[in-house]
Order: sequence, then C-alpha cells, then structure tokens
Amino acid sequence: MIETDIATPLASNINANSEPSMTQRKLTASATVAQACRQAVAELENWSLWAYRSTTGEEWDAQPACFITDYLLAVQCFAFAVYIWLFAATDKGELAWYLMYFMALGISAALGGLLHHVAYEAMRDIAHKQEKHLVKTARIFGVNLSRTTVDHMIDALWRVVLACCILTNFALLSLAASRHLPVYWANSIIALAAVVYAVLVVWASVSMHSVFLFAGFMPVMVFGPIACFMTWNWEWSQSSNELLVYSLKLVGGLIQGLVWAPSKDKFNHNALSHVFLSMAATLMLIHFKLACAHTAMTMWQAQGPDAIY
Repeated sequence: MIETDIATPLASNINANSEPSMTQRKLTASATVAQACRQAVAELENWSLWAYRSTTGEEWDAQPACFITDYLLAVQCFAFAVYIWLFAATDKGELAWYLMYFMALGISAALGGLLHHVAYEAMRDIAHKQEKHLVKTARIFGVNLSRTTVDHMIDALWRVVLACCILTNFALLSLAASRHLPVYWANSIIALAAVVYAVLVVWASVSMHSVFLFAGFMPVMVFGPIACFMTWNWEWSQSSNELLVYSLKLVGGLIQGLVWAPSKDKFNHNALSHVFLSMAATLMLIHFKLACAHTAMTMWQAQGPDAIY
C-alpha cells in the first residue's frame, strides 16, 4: 500500500510534466505545417517571374511591357482604321478588308492588354498580401474580387482575343485573294475561308488553346506569298510591300512560338511580338496608300485625268 501511494503521486507528476510538452509539440507541428503551406503557396504563385497562375494552374503573362505594347498597338490600329475610313480608297472592296484587319487587330490588342493588365494586378496583390488573402481574393483596379472571378475574366478576354486574331488572318487572306485573283475565284476562296475560319473561331473559343493562333496564321502565310509571286510586277513595288507584311507577321509568330526574347525579365517574347505586329500594321497602311495611288494612276492612264475626280 505504501509503495502504491508513493507511485501514484509520482505517476501523476510525470503525466503533469508530459502534458505541456505534448501540447507544445502539437503547436510546433501546426506552426510548421502552416509555414510549409505558406511557402508552398509562395512557390506556386511566384514560380515564374511576371506570371499569374490561376486556380486551375494556367499561367498568364503579367509583364508590364506586355500590356503596355498591347495598348500602344491597339491605339495605332484604331488610328489607322479611322484614317482609312476618313480617306477612303476608290476600291471599296479592298477598303472593307483593310478596316476589318485594323479593327480586329486593334480589338485583339486592347483586350489582350487588358488581360495581361488584370493578370499583373492579381499577381502583384497576391505577392504583397499573400498571408492575409492567400489564394482566395485579388484586388483588381481597386476592387476586391475572388480568384474565380478573376480567372473567369481572363478566360473571357482570351476567348475574344483568339477570335479577333483569327479574324485578322481571315481579313489578310481575303485581301490577298481579292487583289491577286479573278473575281470568281476570289469570291470562292473568300467564302471557303469564311467557313473554315468561323469553325476555327468556335473551336478556339471552346478550347482556348493558343495553337489556333498558328492554325489561322498558316493559310495566310502559304496563300499570300504564292499569290504575290504569281502576279509579280517588277515595275510596281506593291507585291514586295505585301511580302514584307507577311514576313514581319511570320517573324512575330515565330517569336511567340519559340518563346524567344532578348530579356525575359523586362521585355519578353509577347512584348517583342507586339513590336513586329506594329511594324506589320504600319506597312499595311503604307500598302494601302500605295494601292490607292496605283489605282488612281491606272484609272488616269486608262481614261484620262478626269477619271480620278
């Protein structure tokens, strides 16, 4: 009995001393798990420089140079469209394709810039307030939005951007067909291209895969240069200027496809591609002016000076 009485207080003392250590170990383990979770989220959000990763794991470019060049390209294209509309060419058919090209490219650049800007705002907010918000919310242009809402915004913008990019390729192909082919063959090719590109727009809007940018791009790169060489005129530089447009668009597409840039941290492949698209748009405007001058000169030679007034 004496041994039992002595053992009982000793056992209770041992249990009393062991309980705080067990609780402390649990708290330490919980803190370690929480810290590991925060580190995992930090790695998830910042695994790539200037990139916003959505809740589904999709990465979106968030570099400032990307949306700045997109906005500048949009302003340029809209200005060119207004200029063409105010100083319309005598050939109304070609005018429509020029307007479609500049408007579609301008809308694509404007919404693409907004997409990258939203991704930048979300990435910046999550990086600064990660422990408070974790991955649930993001502050976009001063408004707190859920990550799901931000992702839906980006997805919707990307669908429209894909559709407008495909529309620019259709306009460029239709312009080449209407200029270099007889009316019957031009209308037939344009009608067939309209069906094919409409299917591409729907398919791209559903899948949202960037491969459709190149799927709509390749027919233009094949048909356009072939049509130029078939109707080559050494006495007039119109065809050579058109080939320059195709060449610049091809370089821009290769830069995006190969993900190449001189500085991925400050001026990545998307921003560099926008520069080449801007150069191609400038050459398109020059091509438009040369086409107007060539049409006026042809009419003057055929019917006399009064034909152009």
